[in-house]
Amino acid sequence: MLSQDIGKDEDSSEALLKKNEALMSDLEAFKSTIEGLREQADACKCAAVNEYTPGGGKEVVMALYDYTEKSPREVSMKKGDVLTLLNSNNKDWWKVEVNDRQGFVPAAYVKRIDSTLSASQQNLAYSKSSIQTRQRQIESQYSQLLNLGHGRQQKLSEACKAYVLVREAAELAQWIKDKWQQVMSFSELPFNLNVSYSHCFNFKHLFTLNVC
Repeated sequence: MLSQDIGKDEDSSEALLKKNEALMSDLEAFKSTIEGLREQADACKCAAVNEYTPGGGKEVVMALYDYTEKSPREVSMKKGDVLTLLNSNNKDWWKVEVNDRQGFVPAAYVKRIDSTLSASQQNLAYSKSSIQTRQRQIESQYSQLLNLGHGRQQKLSEACKAYVLVREAAELAQWIKDKWQQVMSFSELPFNLNVSYSHCFNFKHLFTLNVC
C-alpha cells in the first residue's frame, strides 16, 4: 500500500486499481473479526473488575519492565515482580521494598495493583491489562491499513481518469486532423475543376480552328 507505482499507461493503472480493490475487500471482510476481538477484550476487562474486590493492606506495585539498579539507593527488579510501595511522593522515582531491600525504581516502570491479590491473580490482572493494550494496537494498525488502502485507491482512480483523458484527447486530436485533411481536399476541388474546364475549352477551340 506504500507503493507509489500508479502504472505507466491506462491498462497497467486499471490493473493496479483492481488489485487494490481486491485487497480492500479482504480488509473490509476482517472488520467483523476486529469487532469480535474488541468484545472479547472488553469481556476480559469486565471479568477482571468483577473477579477481584479491592481491599486494604500494604500498597504494592508490579514491575512492568526489567530494571537494573545503577546506584546503591536503587533496587533491581524483573518484569512481573511484586514490590511493596513505601513512598510515591516523587513523580519520577518511587521508593519500594523487594527481597528485604529498600530503594528507588523509576515510577514509569511499575504499576499500582491490589495488595489482596495472590501472585497468580496479579499476573492474570497484568495479562488482562496487556490484552487491552494489544487490542488497541490491533485496532490502530487496522485503521492505518484502511486509511492507506483508501488513499492508494483514490490515487489509482485519479491516475486511471488521467490516462483516459489523455487517450481521449489524442483521439480527438487525430479526429480533428483527419477532418481538416478532408476539408482541405474539398477546398482544392473547384480549382481542379477550373483547370480541367480550361483544358477542355482550349482543346475545343483548337479543334474548331482545325476543322475550319
